[in-house]
Amino acid sequence: MNKDLFLYIHDPLDERLLDRCLESLLLKQSESLTWKTLYLYNAGTLIDTDTVVEKLQDIDCKNFFCEDLVIVPFDKNTPKSLSADLEYFSKYWYSVNEEPSQILLLKIDYALSTNFHKVVKSIDGKDNFLLSLPVYNCKEWVTESDFNAALNMDKYLTTGEGIYYRGGNVQGEEGQPFDELKEDVKFISYNGSFDFNCHYISSDNLKHFIGGNKNNVSVSDKLTNIGRLSNVYQTLECFVVHTWHPVNWHSNNVTFRTPEKKTFRPDDRKNVMGQRY
Repeated sequence: MNKDLFLYIHDPLDERLLDRCLESLLLKQSESLTWKTLYLYNAGTLIDTDTVVEKLQDIDCKNFFCEDLVIVPFDKNTPKSLSADLEYFSKYWYSVNEEPSQILLLKIDYALSTNFHKVVKSIDGKDNFLLSLPVYNCKEWVTESDFNAALNMDKYLTTGEGIYYRGGNVQGEEGQPFDELKEDVKFISYNGSFDFNCHYISSDNLKHFIGGNKNNVSVSDKLTNIGRLSNVYQTLECFVVHTWHPVNWHSNNVTFRTPEKKTFRPDDRKNVMGQRY
């Protein structure tokens, strides 16, 4: 079965994140794999598309082969949101493909563990599925060496030295809500299937990303719907590491209810200065 990649860039993701992402995929995989098409969609303004293409062409790849590179045309009329961009790509993919495929949905703020290709090969030929990779969210101060060491881990561990487990599909987080802010915690781990992190999905499920944007249907809602209608695979054999970056619609150090924020928002824990992730 064909295997495609959707490499997705949006603001405020920058070149440092791109380099980490590409190195993990093109240079650091432990097993070789051939992909059919890499679809590049640059909805951001911080990295020029030509720069991305140049990097893709200049890297001396190891265990990574790809038959074709397609630049998905930027659509200025598509609202700049994750949900709208995924709908746009899904429609585009269906417009240029007739054969089924398996597709990696990869935002450049995620880097793949070295054993990702191995897991992809283990589910070759399957359709009607969603595989959401577990994630380690890397705090802003974590060193490059610790970041790379995490990618080299043999398996995903929910918790351990320097790791705080935020929860998953069934199990809740391991401690009190603000324990993750401790200075000895480097990574916040999460292994739920229905938040948009990094996903490997059968092409027949792209249709569920289409529609609903005018009614404010979130990407999480769409992934949850896919989970109801198809096979949900979970794995400990591979994972991604997320690099911290600014988030335009968050305020730093907002962690408690305020008159303007009537309900506690757990994501605000990600934005405590010095411990952001």
